[in-house]
Amino acid sequence: MRTLAVLLLMYLLFLVQASIGPWWPDLVVVALVVITLHESRTVSTLAGAWAGLCLDMTNPASLGTQFLALAASGYLVSLLHTVMYRARWATVGFVLLALALKRALAFLTGLGLPETTPLLVSSLLSLGLTPLAELVLSRLLYRKWQPA
Repeated sequence: MRTLAVLLLMYLLFLVQASIGPWWPDLVVVALVVITLHESRTVSTLAGAWAGLCLDMTNPASLGTQFLALAASGYLVSLLHTVMYRARWATVGFVLLALALKRALAFLTGLGLPETTPLLVSSLLSLGLTPLAELVLSRLLYRKWQPA
């Protein structure tokens, strides 16, 4: 049941992110990282793939890029999270890793990078929003979890 709630949450965040411009934080990536810290590799990869598929449907030119980037981010963060001590700063580092992977795959597939200013503002807002998102999502979905 919690997996269904995670997929529904990812879809709702996709709807919010698709309706706002490039100057806003990447809500899907931030939520994916926070969810990945609490879920198994399978659920994390599935949530990333679902969110990536939804984002790919909004831009047919990038078909498969977001899917691959977010599924890989979910898997990598889940893998790194098991071998690394979970401190508060680690969540911000994982979001930075996921954003870099997403932008690198877009660049490598020929989509290029967005303009520098919106990219920088969006990335900084995403990193700044991470602690708040971790607190809210952890209490919403994972009540028994206590922050480190």
